[in-house]
Amino acid sequence: MINPLTLYYKIMRMQKEVMKPLYGTPGYAHLDHNVLLLLTGKAIAPHAAFIHEVCNSSFIAVCFKCLKLIGGATQLTEEDFERFTNYVKDGGLEATLKMLEADDKFKAFSDELAILPKRVRDNAELMLTKFKVLHTDFVMTHLCKNNYGTMPEICTKRVIQTNAFIARLMLLSRG
Repeated sequence: MINPLTLYYKIMRMQKEVMKPLYGTPGYAHLDHNVLLLLTGKAIAPHAAFIHEVCNSSFIAVCFKCLKLIGGATQLTEEDFERFTNYVKDGGLEATLKMLEADDKFKAFSDELAILPKRVRDNAELMLTKFKVLHTDFVMTHLCKNNYGTMPEICTKRVIQTNAFIARLMLLSRG
């Protein structure tokens, strides 16, 4: 059972840990983007059970609908929420982790996507498009500026690299 009092803090801690390889570890500035994606996957993996719990929670679904009713979560639609929860429930999170661990991430993405249910494959490009927008906004508006007071060149470089990576996944998801 998800404790609503600790949910926010768990999500904030998870975001911080998952974003740390790409945007929060100065010693990683010299590392290749592919390596940083691998480290990001390793940061996501310990949170997989929690992500599944959130996606399977009817309580969270109700909370999301209430949040939308009072004008919150302006960048997310109910369709986005459904698309993401179905993606996780149908094995998409595990597929993403496998892809992030692979040497050839694009081949792994194509291979993993091919074995997911058709509705996940059909929604992949829409999910990636939304992810790209949310990722860019979160990093540019909140994460780097809150952590550094400005947008360091390395953060801008990582956003550009990550967006190019996501754009390539979007193309592959078209089939």
